[in-house]
Amino acid sequence: MYDENPIETYSLLLQELDKRKIGFVEFRESTEFYPFPPLYPLSQREQIPDVCKAFRPYYKGIIIGNDSLDEVTGLTKMREGTCDAVSFGRLYISNPDLAERIVNGW
Repeated sequence: MYDENPIETYSLLLQELDKRKIGFVEFRESTEFYPFPPLYPLSQREQIPDVCKAFRPYYKGIIIGNDSLDEVTGLTKMREGTCDAVSFGRLYISNPDLAERIVNGW
């Protein structure tokens, strides 16, 4: 999320989504992928270090965390209450049996 004031901008959006009883939102956590450094003075991680935690107070629905998460960080976020679920993209692409690996500790 690249914005002059992302908390202010997106908290307003989330409050409006919450009023409309939108079922869930999915947030990409800070990623190592930084597409256009010259255009943005701060990296995503510097701008909002923990996206789910930053926006949890503004949205009462289901928050799904994504990107740069693994089973440990995802479970930690869910236990802390900053998100309700996590989704995996890249890990699933290279590991179609990811759920089985997580369940079995492989």
